[in-house]
Amino acid sequence: MADLPLGKVREMKEKLGLRLFNKAYFGATEADRKIEEAKKERMEKKKNEYHGQHRPKEISSKKPVSTFRPVYQHTGGKKKRDPRFDNRAGMFKERCFEDNYRFLEELKKQEKDELAKEAIACDERGEVETAERIRETLRRMENREKTKAERKMKQETLRELREANIDRMMRGERPVFKTKAQVKMMNLEKKFKQLKKDNKLDKYMKRKAKKDAHKEARKKPSFEQIKRDPRFDNRAGMFKERCFEDNYRFLEELKKQEKDELAKEAIACDERGEVETAERIREVRDPSH
Repeated sequence: MADLPLGKVREMKEKLGLRLFNKAYFGATEADRKIEEAKKERMEKKKNEYHGQHRPKEISSKKPVSTFRPVYQHTGGKKKRDPRFDNRAGMFKERCFEDNYRFLEELKKQEKDELAKEAIACDERGEVETAERIRETLRRMENREKTKAERKMKQETLRELREANIDRMMRGERPVFKTKAQVKMMNLEKKFKQLKKDNKLDKYMKRKAKKDAHKEARKKPSFEQIKRDPRFDNRAGMFKERCFEDNYRFLEELKKQEKDELAKEAIACDERGEVETAERIREVRDPSH
């Protein structure tokens, strides 16, 4: 390089840069060699380090990106979709759905028959738990059918009202729109007629009466919930004995039950020989005794 003319040396200096030119022209200095060695040591140490299995893979930025790369997000195969919740399937029309999938009713009926036979077979084999699970499945299927029939009946009622209004308008009369309560009463009448036709009305009324009684019983406050006496509370207003007796008539039954329990407890104390305890219980039960 010492034999090169100055013009060539200047061109080489411009191409290589000052640092590389000095290294090539004058040779590597001791400081440069130390820097290179330290750099190599750091690289070796970095390669041997373990950063954990969940650490992202480090890729060199000098590696060119492939021209062929995935454009779509889901490339692992065809994505499954449910047409009931996909806008691409259009608006759900229950009537069309029932017409297209009417054959499922026959399949469900066959499935119910098979499950009933399987439950009987399980009873014969002594598999009580399996039979109970099968019957629970049958009950769920029957409940779904009842719900579907009730919904269909309501739709039929609305359709009849709509057709009646159309007939009125065709005759030049004003349409009559029923309230929700009136539509509900119409549905109940249809339901009662169907139950009477199937000889199930008495059973339904008994079950409904039992349900209503349970609901009313839940509304009544228990003895523990009564924390204040309205007779001596200003928030209850002026005390009216007749109203009080009407509203708290259920307390008489509770008192009667409590007296019976105390009487039984007193008899039990007498049998155990606890005379003093029995006397105290009798005094509580009947202070005039």
